[in-house]
Amino acid sequence: MKFYCRQFRNIRIKKRWTINALAEKCNITRQTLSLWEKGKITPSEGRVLQLAKLLNINPSDISDLEPPAPISNKDLTPLVSTAISCMNQNNIQTQQNNFMQQLSEHFNEYSQLSILMRSLLDTMQSLFYVKDINLNYLIANKAFIENLGLNENYSTLGKNDYDFFPKREANKNNAEDEQILRTGKEIVNDERYIIGSKKQKYGLCSKYPIYDNGKVIGVLCHITDITEQKKAEFFQSLVNKTINQLDVSLGIYDYTNKKFIGSAGAEAGNRLFGNYSSELKGNDLMEYWLNNIVHPDDREEQAKYIKDISLIPPKRTYRINHPQKGLRTIQVTSSKIVTFLKTKYIVSISVDITDHK
Repeated sequence: MKFYCRQFRNIRIKKRWTINALAEKCNITRQTLSLWEKGKITPSEGRVLQLAKLLNINPSDISDLEPPAPISNKDLTPLVSTAISCMNQNNIQTQQNNFMQQLSEHFNEYSQLSILMRSLLDTMQSLFYVKDINLNYLIANKAFIENLGLNENYSTLGKNDYDFFPKREANKNNAEDEQILRTGKEIVNDERYIIGSKKQKYGLCSKYPIYDNGKVIGVLCHITDITEQKKAEFFQSLVNKTINQLDVSLGIYDYTNKKFIGSAGAEAGNRLFGNYSSELKGNDLMEYWLNNIVHPDDREEQAKYIKDISLIPPKRTYRINHPQKGLRTIQVTSSKIVTFLKTKYIVSISVDITDHK
């Protein structure tokens, strides 16, 4: 690649950039930039692209690099279609990953993002950024900027991690992105605290190298906020621990699809019915319960409820043959049919009342 040092110097002066200011934006020394202008050393292609962006010119104005094709000549249809589909699919995480991967592979071609593409990125709830080869930010979407507590119109162009994050977070994120530049190895769906959120939010982080002619020239990152999902998992764990301590078994039945889908308090359930359920799941577990645990004299009635779960009364009792404790009496409290996302469920809570007075 040829670098036109004289043209570069003339444009810098015309654009009213001092050597110090431009060197600082490029995260290089004043001496290095001065050597570029004098033609004693040649900047890399990545540096030329960075200079062109900062000076708001085409790379071809200061080098023999081909100017980027205008947006009107580019076919954005495949990328736009993928972006739109990722917002309409049920498996949103997989779709977003596919979209980000495609974008990273073709980023150089689409470096001059259209207003439409920028709008799509800002619509996404995932945090998104792109860094150049010097780990300076080229793009950061609205979600990323808002996570930093900044105004959505704030420009991240040319800034780095140390402009936004505490030193410890900046060091970690910068080192990880630097490793991707060096190795070209991607990171997909790594669970972690969201950078800049002060450990208040949890996310799935994916990072991809950006290639140009086989060389890594940047890093693309997106982070999906899963804070609410992690909260739900925490409370589910809390419910399980509480149920286990109370010796109560909680079962959930999918009324729409006619299948037993799971229970909370597995340890308590084993104490309640006997330790038989480690390898049995779903309807197999229910069938084993009916034919091996329920007392023979009560099986017909319990089979009726399995055949038509809507017949289950709010409260019922039946007897079981516990493998260790013998004959026991179980009381079951069942909810009314509840609907979530067009699927109907019934929740039942079972407790041993044999020794209750």
